[in-house]
Amino acid sequence: MPWDVKLAKSACRVLDKLPRGMWPRIERAIDDLARDPRLGDVLPHKGSEWKGCLRKRIGDYRIIFTLDHDAHVVMILAVLRRSEKTYR
Repeated sequence: MPWDVKLAKSACRVLDKLPRGMWPRIERAIDDLARDPRLGDVLPHKGSEWKGCLRKRIGDYRIIFTLDHDAHVVMILAVLRRSEKTYR
């Protein structure tokens, strides 16, 4: 059974500003989250700001999300470009 994927407003704003070359990779990653959110390079986030969230790595970008197992929903909270300041 596929998962429903929902995006926070902040994640939508970042997606609108992504470089065109990243769109296919991010879109494929979101589709993968809908099929199985634990597939791929998915780990619990270690930083204090996103404590309790998961992150999926796509090159230099990270999708930060939570899972609602009861409702079968993946909530994407942020799409961040990985840098020295990303998680601070």
